[in-house]
Amino acid sequence: MNVQVHPARVDQTGSMDRTPTRKTASMRLVEMQYGQPLEKLLPELLDKWQTVEGIADELGIGYSTIWRWLVQFGISTRYMEEKEQHRQERERRRADRPN
Repeated sequence: MNVQVHPARVDQTGSMDRTPTRKTASMRLVEMQYGQPLEKLLPELLDKWQTVEGIADELGIGYSTIWRWLVQFGISTRYMEEKEQHRQERERRRADRPN
């Protein structure tokens, strides 16, 4: 699976948010258990399990929490990339429509 890690997050307005992510207690606990930061661990687990559900099961963390962490750290999955491609295609079609 192709996992991309982005150094900065993009907010809904499209501007870059370069502020560091504040880590919760559960984030720090997972980092202590696995001996590496989530920014490195999550892409490795995504490569291993191929699904967010697999990561959630391995870490014993809720599925929605894993999604939130992926978004927080700017880690994209195939699903996120496909969703973005569909959004861009819809915008292109709207722009190409005659007024």
